[in-house]
Amino acid sequence: MLSGVLIEEILDLQPELLANPVCSGEPTTISIDQNYDTYLWSTGESSATIIVSEEGEYYVTVSNGQGCEGEGHIVIQSLDSPEPVILGS
Repeated sequence: MLSGVLIEEILDLQPELLANPVCSGEPTTISIDQNYDTYLWSTGESSATIIVSEEGEYYVTVSNGQGCEGEGHIVIQSLDSPEPVILGS
């Protein structure tokens, strides 16, 4: 039996970011797969979800109640607009 030993669990926070495909100029929501105590996005926002309208790479730093931090990122790229071909007879 050990006496006076402190066992500390190290938490590795790696938030998974989720977003839907977006058409050029249209907004999309980026959200996080889990709940954390704090959020700080590269946009300066501090909520669990953000809405973006521009292509680019977005980062978030999260923390839990034990003071552990983790970071995640996602790249938002616009889908090409469909170009229909009209055929005549």
